[in-house]
Amino acid sequence: MAYEKQTFIDREKDASGNVLVEGTKLKAEHLNHIEEGIVANEEAIASATSTAEAAIESVASTAQTA
Repeated sequence: MAYEKQTFIDREKDASGNVLVEGTKLKAEHLNHIEEGIVANEEAIASATSTAEAAIESVASTAQTA
C-alpha cells in the first residue's frame, strides 16, 4: 500500500491577532499516520535489501563454480 501524503495548513493571523485561516489541527491520527508510513517504508527497504543481498550472493556463488 502506497503512503498517502497529507497536507497541513498553517494558522494565519492578521496584525491584530484575528485568525484569517484556521489551519490544520495536529492530532494523534496525523502523527500515527506519519509513524506508520515510516515503519512501512523501513520494512520495505529491509526486505528489498535482503532480496538484493541474496541475489548478489547467488550470482557470486554461481560465478565461483563456473
